[in-house]
Amino acid sequence: SSMMPPPASLRILSLNCWGVPFTTKWRRLRFEAIGSMLADSNYDVVCLQEVWTKRDADIILLAASKRLPHAIWFQDGILGSGLVTLSRFPIAETFYQPFCMRGWFECVHHADWLGAKGVGVAVVRVESQLVAVLNTHLHAQYDHRNPSEIHIPGLGKILETKDDYAHVRLSNMIDVARTCRIFRNEALVLCGDLNVEPHALEMRALAMLCNTYDMRLADSLAGMANTSTCDDPDNAYTSAGKHGKRIDFVLYSPDSARLVNSSVLRARTSGQRITDISDHYGVSTELAFGEKEEDSARSLPRVAEESLAKLQYHCARCVAHGYDRLARRWARMLATAAAFALFAAMLVVLDVRFPLRDMLLVLCAAIAAVAGTAGSVAVQRERRQLYTLGLSIERWTGV
Repeated sequence: SSMMPPPASLRILSLNCWGVPFTTKWRRLRFEAIGSMLADSNYDVVCLQEVWTKRDADIILLAASKRLPHAIWFQDGILGSGLVTLSRFPIAETFYQPFCMRGWFECVHHADWLGAKGVGVAVVRVESQLVAVLNTHLHAQYDHRNPSEIHIPGLGKILETKDDYAHVRLSNMIDVARTCRIFRNEALVLCGDLNVEPHALEMRALAMLCNTYDMRLADSLAGMANTSTCDDPDNAYTSAGKHGKRIDFVLYSPDSARLVNSSVLRARTSGQRITDISDHYGVSTELAFGEKEEDSARSLPRVAEESLAKLQYHCARCVAHGYDRLARRWARMLATAAAFALFAAMLVVLDVRFPLRDMLLVLCAAIAAVAGTAGSVAVQRERRQLYTLGLSIERWTGV
């Protein structure tokens, strides 16, 4: 055969670039610095998150084009997915799998719904082998109260968050697992900002589904010290009082690859205006493909039958919290619709006259209509999704 043997190892980087338009500091300068860093690096595959605009994507793609000539910017929704995958090797196939649950359209300040998050898949042809590279970014947490700790025999400590979007992230993680299932018999790498910590309930759900789908995933940074990638006190963009946490990951299939080394990339620039290239640190990993990793210490834990009922209970409780939040969301939207409708009615009944009165009347009526009708459609859709999510959790089986 004329095919060359696969390289000894594949160097991979996952990085959240913190590229929300209009709200993030020194965005253009930081993106130029990220592009320069990649151009001078030895990475073979790079997965980036929060690259929301084409202009920002072009800055990085152009700068890194000599080192990483093959790239895909996954586009979906209003702002795009924010996901970019670059490769030194040809990309044989790509597709984008949007999440079933994307957050709330009325929470414009959170922007996750506008971003239409999901899983971007790029199948990279590494010499004679195909490697499925999955790039993802789960729904963010906006309530940063400390999660509660629960203990499940056989699984140990689990962190349970109770913010408004906990059920959305659980659904997102199940979507990620289902996408991984497509490549369960292939070389697989899953990169991204999962917005949960290693011991979170969502990670245990991912482990549960790995059992169900008869596949293994390993965490490249498992067991290592000082691995915080977000809210790190040493980062120039971290607010005072934060203690650091790890929510960025490179997961891989230990049945098709062996970990050579992995570390947190704390890249900084030499310029005077900015110091860190993002508010996140990256995860830098080197994997040797074609080798099986027997050491199970880094693998996500197997969920035994005796642990399953407890895990199902806490996941079902997360879904129940989702129903509670949905009821509050619907009440809030009805109140909004009623308030604007009442204001419009008062303008008509009292025959109040002032400049732009008719325009304001139309605007109030339109907001009331949108809050009522679009809100009703969105709430009904999320209720069906929660029902489906609950059924899925009930059907889990242990090993």
